[in-house]
Amino acid sequence: MNRKRPRVLMTAALAVLVGACAGSEEESLEDFIPGVLTFDEVDWDDNERRRELAAQEAIAACMAKAGFEYIPYAPNYDEIGYGGPESDEEYVQEYGLGVSYHVLNREFREGEGTRRTEAGYVEEGNLSDPGDADLDAILGGLPDELPIDPNWAIWYAMSEDEREAYDMALYGVYLETNPGGCSSEAIGKRGDESVLESFFKQFGDQVDGIHEKVEADLRIAELGTKWSECMLDGGYAFDDEEGATAHVVGLLEEVGAVSAPASPQGAWDYAPKPIEADSDTYREVEAIFKEEVAIAEASLKCRQAADEIYEAVYEAVYKEYEQAFIDNNRAALVQFREENS
Repeated sequence: MNRKRPRVLMTAALAVLVGACAGSEEESLEDFIPGVLTFDEVDWDDNERRRELAAQEAIAACMAKAGFEYIPYAPNYDEIGYGGPESDEEYVQEYGLGVSYHVLNREFREGEGTRRTEAGYVEEGNLSDPGDADLDAILGGLPDELPIDPNWAIWYAMSEDEREAYDMALYGVYLETNPGGCSSEAIGKRGDESVLESFFKQFGDQVDGIHEKVEADLRIAELGTKWSECMLDGGYAFDDEEGATAHVVGLLEEVGAVSAPASPQGAWDYAPKPIEADSDTYREVEAIFKEEVAIAEASLKCRQAADEIYEAVYEAVYKEYEQAFIDNNRAALVQFREENS
C-alpha cells in the first residue's frame, strides 16, 4: 500500500489524536499547543460547527458594513442523507470498483442530450457560467436532500456589476497571497487555528520529518504487502488496488467497451465507448461487472484488515519518533507553549 500520511496536527485529524490520547500519561505534541481542545470526535464535530456558525456571523457583520446582505449559513452534513449506499459493503455491491458501472450507466452519452469536447462529455444546457443560467433550473436539478446556501439567491438577483462588488467584499482579490475579504477575515479569527498556524511556522518542517521517518521505518514498509498477500489468498494477483482497476479496464477494452491510450497515465486513463443496451457488448460488460464486484468485495475485506494492522503499527511507531522529537526539542516546545498561553 502506497500511503501519504497527512500532518497529524492539522485541525480535524488533530482532534482525533487528542481524543485517542486522552487519559494517557504519554506526552504528545498537542500538550505544547495552548488552546487545543481535548474532547472526543463527536464533541469535536459539535464544536467545529459552533465555530463555523460564529465565523458565518462574523462574515455577515462584515458584509453588512460593506453594504451587502449575507445570511449566516453552516449546514449540518451529518443530518443529510443522499440516498446512496450507507456502507462500504453496500457501495461495492452497487458500484464495484466504479469502472464497469460507469460504462453501463453513463449519464453523458453521445447523441443523448450531450456533446463531446476535448475535456470529455458535457451535458447540453449546463452552462459554464452559472450567472447565465436560471437559478430555479439549477436548483431543480439537485437532490432534495442537498442543502442550498441561501446566499445563492442573493447573488443571482444582482446585476453583473453588483456581483463583482459582492464577490470582492466576500472573497477579496482572487489568487492573491493575502486575498482579504470578509470570508478570509472571519476564518482568521476562529481561535486555536491561529495557534496551530504559528506552531507549524516554527515546527512544521520538523513535524514533517517525524512522518518521513515513520514512513521510512522498516516496520511500516513491511506492511505494504499486506493487501496484496490477502488478495492472493483469495485468488487475485494484484500488487495494489490500481492494479485491480487496470485489470478490469483491460477486460472492458477487450470487449470494445472502452478505449485506453497506448501509454496510460494511470488505471483510470481510459474513455468509455457508446454501447447499445441489450447488445452483445452490453451483456459482456454486465458479466465483467459481476467479476468486478467480486474483486471489489475481496479488496474491501483485505483493505479493512490491512488498515487495521497498519493503523495500530503506525500509531506505535509514530509515538516513538514523536517522543524523541519532544525530548530533543523540549526547551523550544515549552517556550512556544508559554508564549502562546
